[in-house]
Amino acid sequence: MSFSPAIVVPLPGVEGYRLVELELAQRERPDVSDGAYVQWGAFQLVTTGAPARLLVIFDSKPGPLGWALPEMEKETYQLGVLGTRVIWLSLAQPVSGAVKFRFKSAIPVRIGQVLLATNDGSALPWPPPRPGPETWRREQARFSATGPAEADGRWAARLTLAFDGKSLPGEFLVVCSCPRDGLEVVESSDSPRAASCLIEPGPDATSLIITVCPTSRVNYDHIVLQLTGVEAFRLEKVERLFRL
Repeated sequence: MSFSPAIVVPLPGVEGYRLVELELAQRERPDVSDGAYVQWGAFQLVTTGAPARLLVIFDSKPGPLGWALPEMEKETYQLGVLGTRVIWLSLAQPVSGAVKFRFKSAIPVRIGQVLLATNDGSALPWPPPRPGPETWRREQARFSATGPAEADGRWAARLTLAFDGKSLPGEFLVVCSCPRDGLEVVESSDSPRAASCLIEPGPDATSLIITVCPTSRVNYDHIVLQLTGVEAFRLEKVERLFRL
């Protein structure tokens, strides 16, 4: 097989790596199983001797991801997150031919590229360094907030995030005046029925990252969240994130 030049997402930290694109086949659309999206396919790998080092780039942000190579023992490969839509993959044993994959994701995605690193004998680290918060692009988000108000010994606030539904998934950085571990964050009962979101820790102890997920019918332009804490708090800032 022949390698084609790789078109790589502009991911900081991989500039010095020589990457070539592998042939890829996969289902046109993922299946839905137990609330998750399941996709499978295979990529063609030709390698000799040295273990293979790969970058897998998704066409969108998959959210929490479950990855498997069904024909390989789990002990023969390692993987980790390099960006919101990129994982690194190391195969401990030489492989030649089709490598089958299967993954579950919170958001329906497909693989855009599988890239093989060919820096044999290079001093470059593997996996490559993960980009830090200093590489994130941020924009002021459209939002409104009410509260917090005290009720039954707890403090509650409502946060409405506004967006263009056609541009999902969207990520929002919410900064509060208190540690995030002291807050409970859930979707409000009056949020649009089609809305869905994922909540994860932010880059520091007082921030959250909220990913608004697309659905099969993206027909809403906002989402409403309820934040509850045992102590009074303020919503300091809300920004839309653009992470690689």
